[in-house]
Amino acid sequence: MRRIRLIQLRGKQTLDQVATQIGITRQMLGAIERGTRTPSLAVAKRIANHYGMSVDALFYEDENRDNSEQRGCKNDGLDG
Repeated sequence: MRRIRLIQLRGKQTLDQVATQIGITRQMLGAIERGTRTPSLAVAKRIANHYGMSVDALFYEDENRDNSEQRGCKNDGLDG
């Protein structure tokens, strides 16, 4: 499952401070950080803009996943 790495980005700012700057509630931002809530595209864009990065860069995959899986390619066992 993908999770947003906001906790690392937030640094010394509090949840309240970041949420207020982004325009969402502290509860919503906390749920997004925990991975129990997925942000809408509009909220994801606001979060990305807040940190000066792309929406894609906010999301990360498990470091052990293989590159083809990260690109969305699936090996269905069929050759050719």
